[in-house]
Amino acid sequence: VTKSFLPFTRFVLGGSDEPYKFFHIEWLSALTDPFFLRWSTIFTKTSLFPCSEQQKLQKEMLLFTNFAVGNMVNMMEDRRDPMAKKSGYNPSGSLSLSYDTPKEEDSTSAVKVANPTATGGKTFEPSKQLKGEDISLQEPSILHQKQQPATAKFEYESCAASSERFTEELAERCAKDPKLDVTFFYNTSVKGVTTSPSGNQVRKVTQLQTNRGVIDVPQDAQVLVAAGAWTPRIMALVDLYAPVYP
Repeated sequence: VTKSFLPFTRFVLGGSDEPYKFFHIEWLSALTDPFFLRWSTIFTKTSLFPCSEQQKLQKEMLLFTNFAVGNMVNMMEDRRDPMAKKSGYNPSGSLSLSYDTPKEEDSTSAVKVANPTATGGKTFEPSKQLKGEDISLQEPSILHQKQQPATAKFEYESCAASSERFTEELAERCAKDPKLDVTFFYNTSVKGVTTSPSGNQVRKVTQLQTNRGVIDVPQDAQVLVAAGAWTPRIMALVDLYAPVYP
């Protein structure tokens, strides 16, 4: 990044100056990709003309997120479970530093409890506004910075862990513990999905056609699609749209 904005620094850092691509789009590939065109069209439509149920759907998504995060936190805070150590769990909150001089009206107190939507309504994370020594008391390593922050937003209920290490540990447990009854199919891609009526206009997945044969789905099993950027391609096999794009 430094060499991109200050090319002369290559004489100190070494190497050649390269163009910095923080956010890069291959326009030819994107504009000819039907999934991208559909995603961009629906994203624009829902942004400019939100449906009457959009807030309800957002709340449902937030409830599921809170449910999932809550279960992970419970696992981390179980002292009998080594998952916290395995994934580098840190429950001490999150600090966002600011080096801008605070406004005069903010100088009345060292600690200010922020409104849950104080960041423009984009977050519901409870936070406090810290200043001066309160910042370094929360994170002593800041004292070693050449420039000290003027203020900091402290999200005191936040916690963090390595998602990669968490996933690796979870996969290892699933593979080793026969009680969990987990089977991994490696190098297997889904080519088709067979469904059958299940009442209330809902169809149930009964089979997965893959490059390694057909996988039967038990009657009482639920199917979870966690394919990241490839989710729309899989959901399209059952005529469902997932608003995900890399």
